[in-house]
Amino acid sequence: MDPTSWIKSDKPLFEGNQYAFGVGHASFTTSPDDKEYYIYYHTKKEKTPGWKRDVRLQKFTFDSSGMPCFGEPKSLIEKLPLPSGTICQEPGKTIDELEKNFTELSAKARPYTYWFWMNGNITKDGITKDLEAMHRIGVGGVFNLEGGTGIPKGPVTYLSPNWAELKAHAIKEAARLGIDYIMHNCPGWSSSGGPWITPEYSMQMLTWSEIEVTGGQNINISLPQPKTVLNYYRDVAVLAFPSFENGRPLPFSNWKELNNSVFNHLGLISISDFDKQQIIRKQDIIDLSDKIDVAGKLCWDAPQGNWTIIRIGHTSTGRKNCAAPDTGLGLECDKFNKDAIRLHFNKMMERLYPMIKPYINKIQIGLEIDSWEVGMQNWTSGFENEFLDRAGYDLKKYLPAMTGKIVGSREETEQFLWDVRKIQADLLADNYYGEFDALCNQYGLTSYCEPYDRGPMEELQIGSRVDGVMGEFWNGLSAIFQNNLMMRRTTKLATSIAHINGQKIVGAEAYTSEPESGRWQEYPFGLKAVGDKAFTEGINRMVVHRYAMQPHPTAAPAMTLGPWGIHFDRTNTWWEPARSWMDYLNRCQTILQEGLFK
Repeated sequence: MDPTSWIKSDKPLFEGNQYAFGVGHASFTTSPDDKEYYIYYHTKKEKTPGWKRDVRLQKFTFDSSGMPCFGEPKSLIEKLPLPSGTICQEPGKTIDELEKNFTELSAKARPYTYWFWMNGNITKDGITKDLEAMHRIGVGGVFNLEGGTGIPKGPVTYLSPNWAELKAHAIKEAARLGIDYIMHNCPGWSSSGGPWITPEYSMQMLTWSEIEVTGGQNINISLPQPKTVLNYYRDVAVLAFPSFENGRPLPFSNWKELNNSVFNHLGLISISDFDKQQIIRKQDIIDLSDKIDVAGKLCWDAPQGNWTIIRIGHTSTGRKNCAAPDTGLGLECDKFNKDAIRLHFNKMMERLYPMIKPYINKIQIGLEIDSWEVGMQNWTSGFENEFLDRAGYDLKKYLPAMTGKIVGSREETEQFLWDVRKIQADLLADNYYGEFDALCNQYGLTSYCEPYDRGPMEELQIGSRVDGVMGEFWNGLSAIFQNNLMMRRTTKLATSIAHINGQKIVGAEAYTSEPESGRWQEYPFGLKAVGDKAFTEGINRMVVHRYAMQPHPTAAPAMTLGPWGIHFDRTNTWWEPARSWMDYLNRCQTILQEGLFK
């Protein structure tokens, strides 16, 4: 909020009445579709002094002059209309319908599985046998991913005509069997990339170089080239400020976490330690951006004194999609740039959509963004303009703060870096996850994501941008020891996102395992308890991790996902008896998917 937009009223604009005592501590929000304005406020529950309070929400409007019209606090017994854009849950099933679905098994409550095609080791016969085996034991959907993970390359090249024929066959067979078909949006399992992404559309990071010069003369020098990845670099700004008298700049504490260079594992962070003799005054910063040519040569009549010149630009992070098949490996797209995800999406759809289109109304077909495993990003082309639009001020003279320097004061620097992180989280939500969802829906596809794991994100925010949200839980060592806390929290995270956004289905990448807990050691009874725990945390659709596509008709134990995941394959000795396990999951999910969050 802009402080200059506020005025002090000579009387209260919103005060208590016979229904509400001690009105105060208001904050403001909008309806889900941003068409209505709401005030949050607390009231006292009784007239006598004390701290018994409740929290209330009601709509307000603005008059023709732009002043808010709050009206009076509403009575607790007055029924208010739902905010505009609220997602209304479907009516629940009757007891008779629930009993029938529980007894006879609901087609909508069947568990899913991750189905990995391993580095081109794919056959038409194997596809049919896999899907028929899944159908036989009650699996209702697949998340089809293309993996590598050290498996030798097979005869099928990713995105080749042969691959397209096999993918079309798989979708046709899934539709024949009534199995929903969700694909990862790119080769591998994280995140959105491939050989078609060029450096300018890849994930970007800020980079810079610094030199000191003596003023009182014309400076005509070539500035050092900042770190450049993949021969791609673009200048953002060239700034000069008086050099510090006590030596070269020393970065303040936590500067890499505060500028989104590295993931913040620390929780709430601030600048706790900095050199108080190394503070840059904003009024002393000189913008030299128009005095450098395309080759990096600076021509400047420098004032008297010693000056530090910092050349700031951006380059590619160089990150590639994770665990892709050999021929699907490439750069990750820029997650703050709508044009980048559009380029990537359209490249995938030019092959996939013709084979998907005939079956869109027969089974659910969707695309997924799996967990974030591509590191940090802290810049994009044009970020300075996005920042101005969203924060309301120019970031240029604050840019040295991105390199670990105090600008103005510690408080100003922390505020600026907070604004950077918040706006980058918003860009990630709007221009990556939000745009992905819009593109999916444009083609009649359902969008899914796992909204977490060590990225420049606000997890509740990105989860709200897609149709379906998922967490994950692990079996074996990770279910016993505290070595996977980042993952253990994701079931509750996904559940919270779904409840907030009125989504009835909460998925989970289920029962996955690290190498020590896999190796054909797992079996349904041994897995049941961790699944039951996930049900208590709000999960109501298991997506078993994992089924490796079995290209050979009879080989056993045959293909794996390298060392990862449980061996939920038709080649496993307990595959056919696992029908009872799938029926158990189906019945649990039949009931849980009809639950209403309270």
